[in-house]
Amino acid sequence: MTLAPGEPNMLCTAIPRFRHSRTRLFLALAYVCASGGPLLASQGSLPVRTHPVDVRDGLRVALHRYQPAEKSIRASLPAVLFLHGSTFPTKLSAGYVFPDGSSWMEHFSDAGFDVWGLDFLGYGDSDRDPTMVGERRDGKPIGRVPDAVMQATAAVAAMRAAGVRRVAVVAHSWGTMVAGRLVQDHPDLVERLVLFGAISPRSEPSAPRAAIAFQEVTVAQQLARFAGQVPEGEAGVLVEPRLETWGSRYLATDPTSPEREPPAVRVPYGPVVDTLEAWAGRLPYEPKKIRVPILLIRGEWDLVTTAADAAWLFDALVAVPEKRSVVIGHGTHLLHLERSRFQLYDEVAAFLAADSSER
Repeated sequence: MTLAPGEPNMLCTAIPRFRHSRTRLFLALAYVCASGGPLLASQGSLPVRTHPVDVRDGLRVALHRYQPAEKSIRASLPAVLFLHGSTFPTKLSAGYVFPDGSSWMEHFSDAGFDVWGLDFLGYGDSDRDPTMVGERRDGKPIGRVPDAVMQATAAVAAMRAAGVRRVAVVAHSWGTMVAGRLVQDHPDLVERLVLFGAISPRSEPSAPRAAIAFQEVTVAQQLARFAGQVPEGEAGVLVEPRLETWGSRYLATDPTSPEREPPAVRVPYGPVVDTLEAWAGRLPYEPKKIRVPILLIRGEWDLVTTAADAAWLFDALVAVPEKRSVVIGHGTHLLHLERSRFQLYDEVAAFLAADSSER
């Protein structure tokens, strides 16, 4: 099984890694192996510590933290929490280590930020909802924005418990709707907000959608989506034109992927529903209620976040004390996996550090 019939091939981030019971075992072993603490692993040249965070119904999400030397964290900068999109998790998104050894999260860590990344339920190292186990996928779509906001709120609370005082959020694609709702509902939790490839409301008619809980996505479908936004006649922009390494790591996030033909990873279907509803005019948060400094950033060839989408959202943010809108040339909705990614890194870092000199 792959994408549901009639489903738009446009969403961006998430991957279930373990069946529910296996994930719980993995998280339990993490505590044992780290002598009562979270799991410590290597990601690029820096160790990454994964903190299991309780969220609901006995389920836990994986909260990843880069662990540089304490002296390298600049106290004047906020900690940064990355929120992924709808079809691949943190370690395939901001945490993805390219063949040259670089990643967005490590780049920020090198700049002095305390860097964190959340895998939502059903993705990466987080638990799976029991609905995702088995072959029956009909039912209520799981992983909707309100549930994801609850998970993000728990993640920020865990960061605070670990000694973090100030938090900035960098969200991508579907994750931008989670971030918007988080900041709307909990304005005291986040001091600066970056929406990269933000989903915005449109006036498209409501599209029929399948009544399914989850979907399955192949590497070929991801490649078609990633490369398909580049205008005809322009050179490709992906760092890995055939997703040579990314694709194998993507499949490895779901150990059941080889059981399907072709191999595919299982992800929640709720983000598809959230996006279709936003495009039908029902955004799950109210931009006028956002009251923190905000950066909107996109690639010029992004078809998921068009120039009109970004302009609407910029104008709707009427209560923010500071707002910026940035367009990166020769980039798409997957700019963080493309050759222009360092421009993205630099623009976001500059925005997040804008008031650091005052502290």
